[in-house]
Amino acid sequence: MRKLFVLFVGILLALQGFAQANQPDSLALLAIQRVDSINKNCKLLFTDTGLISAQDASNSYLVYEIPELSASELKASTLNTIAEMYKSPKDVVTNLSENMIQLEGYLSRVYWTKTGDSSYPVDFSFTWTMQFKDGKIRINIPNIKQIYLTEIPLMGSLRLDMTKPITTLIEEESERTSVVFRLNELISAICNNAKSANNW
Repeated sequence: MRKLFVLFVGILLALQGFAQANQPDSLALLAIQRVDSINKNCKLLFTDTGLISAQDASNSYLVYEIPELSASELKASTLNTIAEMYKSPKDVVTNLSENMIQLEGYLSRVYWTKTGDSSYPVDFSFTWTMQFKDGKIRINIPNIKQIYLTEIPLMGSLRLDMTKPITTLIEEESERTSVVFRLNELISAICNNAKSANNW
């Protein structure tokens, strides 16, 4: 009976050791949770001061983290994603340095605005720079370069006066929501695809 008890205790200790060996390290788990929290807030907000970072309103940029990828892998993956999104990626991407690019994009039908008795779709062009370092992508707050009212009878499109503050040109909350939704959609597509590095 005593041998059976010793054998039983030995098996229990072995199982407990095996279970502890297969549990994730608490520091590694905390690191994963920190990265998930940062990435979840990698988005823009549109306030009365303009476009700001949801991560930290005092920063003029967003940070997306993918700890297991190098700067060159993140850049290659980002360029690959942009190449899939645009018909002519060489026309929208400028290589500024070894680990920095600029994206010049155009978004159509971002929202509709009412002028007189008619509503017109609004498009805009923008630029933003992205920097890469090991495990991180830094996305500078986009600059909306030009806003267009489109599909105007006999005129085609009308360029808004960009000398005015962006918060004056885009005043309605629903319009601001649409702007950040479309930009965040683009940011999310680029960052989520960066998780798997590909050569461009």
